[in-house]
Amino acid sequence: GASDPLVAWCSDTTTLLSGTFSTAIGTGAQNTVLMDTGCTSGAGQEAADYAAGVYSDWFLPSVDELNAMYGYQSSIVDTATYGFASVDYWSSSQYFPSTSWFQSFDSVNQSVKAKSTLLSVRPVRAF
Repeated sequence: GASDPLVAWCSDTTTLLSGTFSTAIGTGAQNTVLMDTGCTSGAGQEAADYAAGVYSDWFLPSVDELNAMYGYQSSIVDTATYGFASVDYWSSSQYFPSTSWFQSFDSVNQSVKAKSTLLSVRPVRAF
């Protein structure tokens, strides 16, 4: 929502970031570790540095994890706290040296955008 930061995917918008191509559910946390190591700023750092409550294991979801959240968003009752805005959210899934996957939350659309594009970031954690 309104508190989700708008950032580029990575400080390096033209280089392949090794290992961050996984799109499957369960791969976002590892993608984020690699982004946190390979970038000096961006979506991966926003998620890795996020801290809420006693938890410090937040990560940027993979594109398949985001798609699953899109599918369940209508069942989230407290939209002011947990709901996604109708905007595009970065995933931790890289596509090409200059592009990465995003998930639109105003439609089911998944596609790629330039890593320099400012998109929303929503840190998540497994539980």
